[in-house]
Amino acid sequence: MHIEQLKYFLSVVEHGSVNSVADTFFMTPQAINASLRKLEAEFDSPLLIRSKKGVTLTPQGMIFAEWAKNLLNQYEKMQLVLTAYNNESSTLSGTLSVFSASVFTDTFLPSMVRNFTQLFPNTTLKIMTVNANEILTHLFNGYCHVAFLSAGRNYLTHAIEAHEEQNIKVLELASDTPVFCTKPGHPFTQYANVSYLTLSEYIQNSNNPVSFYHVLGTNSEWIAYPNAISDSDSAELHKKLMLENNVITCMPKLAYQHSFQNDGFTAISTGEPNTFIHAIVYRDDDTLQEHALIQQFVHTLTQQFRARYKN
Repeated sequence: MHIEQLKYFLSVVEHGSVNSVADTFFMTPQAINASLRKLEAEFDSPLLIRSKKGVTLTPQGMIFAEWAKNLLNQYEKMQLVLTAYNNESSTLSGTLSVFSASVFTDTFLPSMVRNFTQLFPNTTLKIMTVNANEILTHLFNGYCHVAFLSAGRNYLTHAIEAHEEQNIKVLELASDTPVFCTKPGHPFTQYANVSYLTLSEYIQNSNNPVSFYHVLGTNSEWIAYPNAISDSDSAELHKKLMLENNVITCMPKLAYQHSFQNDGFTAISTGEPNTFIHAIVYRDDDTLQEHALIQQFVHTLTQQFRARYKN
């Protein structure tokens, strides 16, 4: 048995589906299923009931799920304790300003910050959720030490290069693909895959508006709609626009999975791989008083993010 198998198992149980979990771990449904079946074979117990509607727990699976939760919790605590013990900088102190405009702000950042301050009790993290279009300006102007964001790959690269500051670093945590999201039954769902040309023709013919969710720098070659109805980072606003105004919303696939899929919205692929990235942008300047703290925070955030989303 491996820790990763416990993560897959508990995630499948939580979502009730293998398919919805596979993308989260950047794996195929077949690979997730194979891992779960190995787990069942190892304990000689059926753990899951599989059907067209999804998966549910067997009686043995209910028992196993409780043990799996405890084991995973203890494993994560052990990682934190050993990291602190082995890290000479565990006596770090100071205050960091961390600005976030990420898909994972609500689902990942709070627990990560809690873990970090447990490891380094003499540190303070000031977390601010800001508009995606403003986050780089805050970083460049020195208002924050670390920016945690979801952004267009090309836009982010060009913005950093244009700023011409050697001390600004980008650490990519995960790549992502764009999708278009609509309400169920929207005419746009007739398309299995949407190209730039398809989208342009559809908008021109129907005069249907588009909005953008968590897509900093969306004016790339295949998305050039300056008259978008909204580029808000509020998922609830985009849901309202889609339900009440037939708006089509562009977003990273992981944003759809985390904030829209469970509410019944539909995603249409654009066929544009790796257009978005989820990244940390930070100041790597050894003259800063907070330099060691920034380095440690970036290292810890990277480890915990990849342990959770990229097994």
